[in-house]
Amino acid sequence: MAKGINLLKFLRVHRALNFVHVLIGMLVVKGADFGLPDTLLFLKAWLIFFFLLYCGLYGFNNYFDAEEDRKNGLKNDRVFARGLIGEKTAAAAIILLIAASFLATWLFLRQALWFWFFFLIANVLHTLVLKRINLFLAYFVTSITHPAKFALGVFIAGGRVTDIWTVLLMISMWLFYCQTL
Repeated sequence: MAKGINLLKFLRVHRALNFVHVLIGMLVVKGADFGLPDTLLFLKAWLIFFFLLYCGLYGFNNYFDAEEDRKNGLKNDRVFARGLIGEKTAAAAIILLIAASFLATWLFLRQALWFWFFFLIANVLHTLVLKRINLFLAYFVTSITHPAKFALGVFIAGGRVTDIWTVLLMISMWLFYCQTL
């Protein structure tokens, strides 16, 4: 039981609310017409992009930041940094989740595949390159993923990401996120 809870902590499942942006994007497009098919579409996107892709990416970040996290008083309690999850288990979970997210996107939300690549590239760049070069640039790139989640919701709901109100909402979400850093 404890191993399962530690694995969920490693994958940061508690961050599920970060994907409320997708729902907001869908609601902007659908409004009062948001119904059961839209709810199912949101759940499909949430499972693919949050539970599979982002949990894998959170694990990826924890895996590569473990040494730094051990030295950081705010992060040294993370389960991987403390050694509560083995390297093989962590690597297997990361690979399985990210591969499953690609396959699920390909099979069920192929029209959103470019979002999958964007989220993957932005997070891998953040973890492996940008944090080591320039912390501001690293957080800037990750902050862009928040309005991109909103754009994903707009896109899968059939809206256009180029509408002025959509763009303004995306910018305001990004500014709000930047303010919380």
